[in-house]
Amino acid sequence: MSCLQIVHIAQHNLARRCQLKKPDHFGGTCKSSTVRLLVHILATFFVLRHAYDALSDNRTSSVLSERDSLASTVCRMLKRKRNNDLPLKEDFNLNMYPSRDGSRKFVMCAYPKTGCSQWIMLLHYLWTGEKLSLAGHDFEHIHRTGARLYSMATVKSAGIRSLDVPRILIMRNPYERTISAYHDFKRRNDDQDITFEKFMFDNVNRTSRSKQPIDHRMPISMGCSSSTWMHGGWDYVFQLEQMSLWLPCLLRELNLTHVVASGWDDGSLFHVPKFSCHEMLQVALVGGDAKSVKAFKTGHESPKDDLHTAATIDIVHRVFHNDFVVGGYKLRY
Repeated sequence: MSCLQIVHIAQHNLARRCQLKKPDHFGGTCKSSTVRLLVHILATFFVLRHAYDALSDNRTSSVLSERDSLASTVCRMLKRKRNNDLPLKEDFNLNMYPSRDGSRKFVMCAYPKTGCSQWIMLLHYLWTGEKLSLAGHDFEHIHRTGARLYSMATVKSAGIRSLDVPRILIMRNPYERTISAYHDFKRRNDDQDITFEKFMFDNVNRTSRSKQPIDHRMPISMGCSSSTWMHGGWDYVFQLEQMSLWLPCLLRELNLTHVVASGWDDGSLFHVPKFSCHEMLQVALVGGDAKSVKAFKTGHESPKDDLHTAATIDIVHRVFHNDFVVGGYKLRY
């Protein structure tokens, strides 16, 4: 049985579950299950695409037609119905990405500790035509280009209200984002010997001065217009943990596939793992995060250890409550 046939069977079974109003494996709604299934179908499509490319001599027009039709359907289904009347709250990390080389203009919030460096590199290229190199530089070099400053989305930005300009928000699991912020804090404040629990109490539960910008450890929902756009202001809200599943579709929708494919340090700008059909079914229908199936590196942080205690989990729940809501993450008890 092919991967695509498995997807069709899963789609039928999940549709039946929705009709019977049964909860999914998360205890979630039919809608949330459907979104996960669509993400899975999308990922499967791109796995099949790589398989077709490897067997180029055996490709047929019917296979290519089915592939393109599936991709178009999934990309449309991932898009939300946006409320365009909600007020804009300006933020340094909310940027207008201009069009270049045939790409679409779009608005994106890529907050610190959500893999924002790669998006900043893309933003710089779309504004200047220069593909930045990390050779001989650290990631701070990328953040000092000024790209975010001169591309901040404001009420006066051309196209800010246009429905043809997608708005994209990237969320990250608050438990993991706080651990990543801790590692980043230690890197910037190497003179401080601080435990994770003390970092959470002093720098997340309340604000202490440090060399780390505060947006690296504050909720995403407090910035990027998320407080005003939380309920309906975005076209797409993605989980960073599922990036390997939604990125191909997003790049396709924005006409950026060819832009990110070559000319960067390691060839392609984005590097995410490939998944087998079985692994993606596990992600979409059983509930495992992509990173728990196969580890992948996010920016320059790749926290592997769970440092949370009951006390720090309580802080995360209180401080990052809206991040759980916006990102669709489950609470841990």
